[in-house]
Amino acid sequence: MYFSIKEAINFLVNDTKYGINFSIDKLNRLLSYQKLFLDEEEKSKTERHRLALEELKRKEDKAFEEIKFKTFKDLIRNSNNNNEDYFYKTNSYVITNLLDEFIFDTLENSKKTGCFFGIEKDIHIFVNKDNLNIDYIINIDTTGTLSVITIHGFIQHDDSKVDFYIEEKFDKSLLNSYLNAFNLTPILKKWNECYLQYFSQKKSEMKQTDNAKKHIDDFFAGKII
Repeated sequence: MYFSIKEAINFLVNDTKYGINFSIDKLNRLLSYQKLFLDEEEKSKTERHRLALEELKRKEDKAFEEIKFKTFKDLIRNSNNNNEDYFYKTNSYVITNLLDEFIFDTLENSKKTGCFFGIEKDIHIFVNKDNLNIDYIINIDTTGTLSVITIHGFIQHDDSKVDFYIEEKFDKSLLNSYLNAFNLTPILKKWNECYLQYFSQKKSEMKQTDNAKKHIDDFFAGKII
């Protein structure tokens, strides 16, 4: 009797009659070989399954975004707010499409093409690329009896521009809830990551400068020729 490799693998893996025993490593290795023998029907089934999972994830992500937006809208109550919908849409667009591109830089350099966090006490977001200009500042003040989130800026594409402004006051115990509802947590995490990277690089550059100065001082002092 002859077996194909695929049949042999299935036989060895699923045997209950002859007591053939393999270690877990060998079984896993045999199972991995099955991937080499997927027929067209199995490939088609796998692809349909993958597409179905992607569609389910897309629907779940959309539903979750709608829940976050509803939560955000429920928290907005200050009459000073202006075009808050456009802030939320702008911030969500930045997170979804641009966040990985952000770097920390000076305000002068942040006017160049790209995506930047400006170096200042507030979180200042700049985007300038592909006819898209985004500029908004996030200030989070926890020094008073209440926490205050202030956001102001604009989004502009071609000649169309919308300004937005938000100012919300709330109990300090609710800060994390507000950050999540306003969809600010991913921005804060990326800002902190860029901050650490930028100043780590600056510290390294300062050390190189200090070493260079010491070398020149030693030269002037006759310690080196």
